[in-house]
Amino acid sequence: MPRGTAGGDAHDPSAARSEACAAKAGGSRRVWAAALAIVAGAALVPSGRAQAQALVIVNRIDDLPFGTWSGSGQMQQTMRHCVGSTSLGNRFNVRATGSGSGGAFTVASGANLVAYTVEYRSPTSGAFQPLTPGVPRGGFVGTTTINCSFGLSEPAELRVIFSVADLTAARAGTYSGVLTLTVAPE
Repeated sequence: MPRGTAGGDAHDPSAARSEACAAKAGGSRRVWAAALAIVAGAALVPSGRAQAQALVIVNRIDDLPFGTWSGSGQMQQTMRHCVGSTSLGNRFNVRATGSGSGGAFTVASGANLVAYTVEYRSPTSGAFQPLTPGVPRGGFVGTTTINCSFGLSEPAELRVIFSVADLTAARAGTYSGVLTLTVAPE
């Protein structure tokens, strides 16, 4: 099932599947495997032009498989995807919400939580920009082709990072979580 397609064909976030994150202790060394389900949606916002709305579409979004933590170093995955926009200058903003309390970026195994950070960039934004749970971050520029076709490169990247400190402190268990991205034209 394609995920992250929005715009004319709205994505139903309730249909998102959670991916399990597994952790197990092996002697004194922890081994922790993770995958994070990503859900994307788009918002339609009037652009100020008479009888027109700016549109945005997101595609090529999928879950991030993290594999097994070796016991050293952070775990991170970057996902390239396409954002097309008809807004002035093809500008858009991104709001990320985790499945933790209050939208926190966490995965859970029962009462045990492991935090992660989320960063985002488009080619014009240069370096990755940190996202705050539930807070839109603007200034990103998408492709001029609203359907993200014609073999264009994926102009946007999402990066999720589990820090060494959080992984080291994690208890053994099966962890799961969902990260929801909402993209809106500016």
